Amino acid sequence: MTHRILSSAADEVCDWEIRESYGRLSQETDACVPVLCYPNGETRAVGRRGLEAAQRAGVKAALTTVPGYATPCGVRSQGALGRFALPRFPYPDDRAHLVHVVAGLARSKHQIRRGHPRPSDVASFSVP
Repeated sequence: MTHRILSSAADEVCDWEIRESYGRLSQETDACVPVLCYPNGETRAVGRRGLEAAQRAGVKAALTTVPGYATPCGVRSQGALGRFALPRFPYPDDRAHLVHVVAGLARSKHQIRRGHPRPSDVASFSVP
């Protein structure tokens, strides 16, 4: 609601920020929005209390501003609250880049450049 640094807010303020923000989003969009994006989403700005507040608010998952790919191993490594601290990428400005990210090509290139491609990471496609 006010873009507070959740990790430095009092417990009740942290809960209020998440609950009211999520409620307002659901009300104004007239839709069930199961995911929350933290306004100041660096891990240290959210803190464990922020993750717990998101869980209590009833969201299914929450996104930080930490860039990266959400993987099952990464989520599990964070324990029960892992799905409330998911990494994300900023929205690309151009449609071609958005398609590139959504189709998984950006992830495939990332894995290949790291030298650790797994069959499940490499997209299967042909060039006309």
